[in-house]
Amino acid sequence: MAFYIDHKSRFVYAKPLQDKSDNYQAMLEVIQDVKARSGKPMRFFKSDGDGIFTGKEAAAVFSQYAIRHIQSAPGDSASNDIAERT
Repeated sequence: MAFYIDHKSRFVYAKPLQDKSDNYQAMLEVIQDVKARSGKPMRFFKSDGDGIFTGKEAAAVFSQYAIRHIQSAPGDSASNDIAERT
């Protein structure tokens, strides 16, 4: 299961994954849904720095949608507090 949280509205997307590589399709679905719900494109994506968010495929998605990728500090749950609480 992959969880995506809209920091402003605190809306939580829960996407079931068969494999970790299914994350890229789930990410695209969330990006499109965010725009459909708010009328505004996603501007920032904050992650824990896992390889699925830092690889070529993720970088291509971020570039395609003009999203700035922000990584939380390694080993510091306070820098990604909303995700940790959820």
